[in-house]
Amino acid sequence: GRATSQISATTRAGSNDFHGALFEFLRNDKIDAREWLQSTGEKNPFRRNQFGGTVGGRIIRDRLFFLLNSEITTDRKTTEQNASVATTRMRAGDFSLAGRRIFDPLTRVYQVNPQGDERAVSAEAFPNQTIPRSRFNPKYEHLVKEFYSEQTVPGDTLVRNYLRNVGRAQDAEQSNMRFDFAENSKSNWFARYSWGHELEESPGTFPTQGTDTETTVRQAVLSNTRILSPSVVNDFRFGWNGFSNDRVGLQAYERNVQAELGIPGLFAAHPAAYGIPAV
Repeated sequence: GRATSQISATTRAGSNDFHGALFEFLRNDKIDAREWLQSTGEKNPFRRNQFGGTVGGRIIRDRLFFLLNSEITTDRKTTEQNASVATTRMRAGDFSLAGRRIFDPLTRVYQVNPQGDERAVSAEAFPNQTIPRSRFNPKYEHLVKEFYSEQTVPGDTLVRNYLRNVGRAQDAEQSNMRFDFAENSKSNWFARYSWGHELEESPGTFPTQGTDTETTVRQAVLSNTRILSPSVVNDFRFGWNGFSNDRVGLQAYERNVQAELGIPGLFAAHPAAYGIPAV
């Protein structure tokens, strides 16, 4: 095939003798360098285990055979999340150090242009570049307090003033079962069932953010090779594939934040879309 991700795999049949194998691959942070993007704290931990086994043999000598295998991968890593967030002063309405003036929208003066469109032409600045607490919308206060963390780097800088180290988890497991049956000297059957499951928990910038990606794959094959005559051979094969992939936010199906906020026009069309909204 021409796809870079296409893989062809051949499964092996069992035999009259019993065979098996166990394996374990380990990676960790012991001889790793510090992550080049990490700016604070000790070296972030990392541990990856990939282990499993295979066993095969006979059920009925010379007639019925089996081969089974299973593999599990666990991946744990800590990464640094960073963002540029509103400073503590700004969250309280104080924009005196923001570098630009802010204006009171309730003092706007409008004019109608020649095309008949109404345009704001002037407004009064907030005194001391500070929005009075009485003007805070309760929806804003709920959104900021519950879902957007305060700066973790002291000072009034707006650049990378929020940092946190958070764990990321990736788990995967897969299994295969194959059975071969020698019906007679002219007919051979084999059946295989394969299953795989992956779960990736990706952290977001803030503790209330993040995504869970869950993937499940299933595949089944039934095949028969039959000699019909000295010059004719028939090969029958039936295959079935199943694929399921879900990517949802951290609070999907659990917390309808859009309904909590009550902002007109902002709603979750499905429980899968629950969680912190994009603003």
